[in-house]
Amino acid sequence: MAYIGRGLDNGVRNQFVYAATQGQTAFTGADSDGKTLAMTDILYTDCYQNGVKLKPTTDYTVSLTTLTLISAASVNDVINIVAFDIFAVPDTVPASTGGTFNGGIGATTGTFSGAVSGTTGTFSGNVAVTGVQTITANGAHINLDTPSSGQNAWVTWKDNGSAKWEVNKSTTHDFNIYSYAASANVLIFKPDGKILLGTTTVNGNGGLTVVPNADGDTANLVWNKTAGSSTGALILNHSGSYKGGISYSSSGTSFNTSSDYRVKENVDYTWDATTRLKQLKPARFNFISDDTNTLVDGFLAHEVSSIVPEAITGTKDAMTAQVLYVEDDVLPEGKSIGDVKEASVPDYQGIDQSKLVPLLVKALQEQQVVIESLTTRITALEAE
Repeated sequence: MAYIGRGLDNGVRNQFVYAATQGQTAFTGADSDGKTLAMTDILYTDCYQNGVKLKPTTDYTVSLTTLTLISAASVNDVINIVAFDIFAVPDTVPASTGGTFNGGIGATTGTFSGAVSGTTGTFSGNVAVTGVQTITANGAHINLDTPSSGQNAWVTWKDNGSAKWEVNKSTTHDFNIYSYAASANVLIFKPDGKILLGTTTVNGNGGLTVVPNADGDTANLVWNKTAGSSTGALILNHSGSYKGGISYSSSGTSFNTSSDYRVKENVDYTWDATTRLKQLKPARFNFISDDTNTLVDGFLAHEVSSIVPEAITGTKDAMTAQVLYVEDDVLPEGKSIGDVKEASVPDYQGIDQSKLVPLLVKALQEQQVVIESLTTRITALEAE
């Protein structure tokens, strides 16, 4: 029998031919060519008896392995069974209108000009996205994973093809915000929690290091408040308790230290301020880092520490701890475990001269008592 198109024994169609015995109704197992009857879907099966196509249900019934005639066949009737294989059309997304991927996406490279949505996706090459992308899910996130330890990873923002900003992880695991205009990392988060703004160098033990972008910058850090009441621009707490801060309004700036009576005890108003004041040694000096050698008035911190210790921070001649490379560190080229990572540098003392004000006020009061006493005596002597 001739067929239009591909033959029944090719492609997605399988033909099974049986020579019937007298009164046979069920056809199963091996056919005349030794092929075992098998059908993938009973709805996609045709049956011919001596070249005449039979009607399903009316003339025969079928299972996945057996075809049964309603009316028994005669001897040597040719029963031709055509089983059509079925295949699932992939769950596609039209290129013109777009769609949603609810499963994984695997590719080596890709370009998307519209929105892309889905539950999972893996790309081992470059992916270009020119549309607006939105990630909406419980715990939605994007993972950037380098194939091996100590490699860079980054995301770049461009304007009409020109790179402007970049977020990157360095080989030393710094998290950086890079400005292409400045050709530098302008904000760096170190693995130990330190933050660098405008610099790549950690300054001692400081948690935040800020360096202006150029010598002409007027300020390293600017707080700008809109009109309204005074507000705390900077609040300093210790163990959850307020210790001080900086507040400002349209009329000025206040540097505040916690002084509420409810946080104090052992209050004493009877102490000798004049004797302690006389021990202070005000001096004139210039700072070594000042190229102009400008003389200023002040104190040497260690000389004040024994008189007004609360005004001094740090310890005389202290140095920061030297930091060495350890086993878990990413070693720069030429460095080994045990080499110096951060050299020891001076940990300078500081002085809060506002802490000297109570001493000055008390000494002034003591002197005023003496002055008033002497004035009374002089007045009495002059009256004699």
